[in-house]
Amino acid sequence: MQKGWKVARPYVQKALKAPQNHIIDGPRSGGCIIQVRSKKTKKPLFRLDYAPIKHGRPAVLHYHVPPNLKDHHVIF
Repeated sequence: MQKGWKVARPYVQKALKAPQNHIIDGPRSGGCIIQVRSKKTKKPLFRLDYAPIKHGRPAVLHYHVPPNLKDHHVIF
């Protein structure tokens, strides 16, 4: 969890410092632990997940960031 927080912390802190510009979501179904979105566009700026990357595989802690939110950046 420390590795996940190390990656998520800058995004969460930025959202907490400017709540007028950001929305923090989570947890939710599908493995999402936390998500930071732009309040203006509603688009995700960061998402931390614990879920399988491929169907039938074990769950892994990973995150998504723009420009390609479909890319999985594995933490462990």
